[in-house]
Amino acid sequence: MRKGQTSAEYIIVILFFILVTTYLIFSFFRLTSTEIEKVNEQEACAKAELLSNMYLNFKGVDSIWETNYNLTTLGLSTGNSSEINYTKWYEMIQRGEYNVSNSTEQNEPFYISYEAYALPMTNPSSKPPPAALSSTPPDVWITRNNKGSFNISAGSSSIVANAKLTLFIPNQGSAPTTAACSSGALEAGDTNTTTSRDYGYDLEIDWTTIGSDLDCIVVSITSNVDVIYIKEMSLTNGTKEYDDFYFQGTKLKEGFGSSIIDISKNYCELIQPAIVWNASESIPVIFEVISW
Repeated sequence: MRKGQTSAEYIIVILFFILVTTYLIFSFFRLTSTEIEKVNEQEACAKAELLSNMYLNFKGVDSIWETNYNLTTLGLSTGNSSEINYTKWYEMIQRGEYNVSNSTEQNEPFYISYEAYALPMTNPSSKPPPAALSSTPPDVWITRNNKGSFNISAGSSSIVANAKLTLFIPNQGSAPTTAACSSGALEAGDTNTTTSRDYGYDLEIDWTTIGSDLDCIVVSITSNVDVIYIKEMSLTNGTKEYDDFYFQGTKLKEGFGSSIIDISKNYCELIQPAIVWNASESIPVIFEVISW
């Protein structure tokens, strides 16, 4: 065997060894990275589930902490599974318990929110529309007159905003009608649109509220219903979005936690239907719990 041929064979063997070794090393690190991501995701899901159980299924200690301020363990449930005491939620937000909504840091890696998807109409209690909206942030209020009539009001003391709301009203033989309230009227360009759908009608409002303005309509429906469904609710001023929608004084969507969700990290999102209970009003909502 020639010396040159032997050297070439050695070189080929060494190159083959280097290629195989490199492939195995990259495969190992790729597999390790994937497994680490799975572990991180499982850890985030465990945290999200723990948060969900704590907030949605536990009354806390003391269970009436919203009035006696003896809170030692946080819990927002009424005692019934997936039923939230709105007074507890409201007091928690007002007092700043676990509230890092304005934080831009990732020191609290979770976010919990809810959004209503239906409005109960069976409760006989009614609530008049506000005579004026004095708050600086824009508000939208839905107030029930009876099972066949309700009001929609929107406005702000100083901020211009675009309010959009789409409701589905089921089991209607004809379109719902709208009329101006005695306490507020629409401006030019504000629209109320009804669209026939299977088994009911959509009612869509698209209003622009100006400073020191109150827009208000009375909605009358032809057939009494137990529930009206929410398809869209949006309240914006340029790029800023507000969540100030209310039904009978209960906020229809709200959240707290870190204001920035770090999507570059492994995070877990849990979706759970629940009830927000407030002084005999039971509003169906979807809770979203995110942890990373």
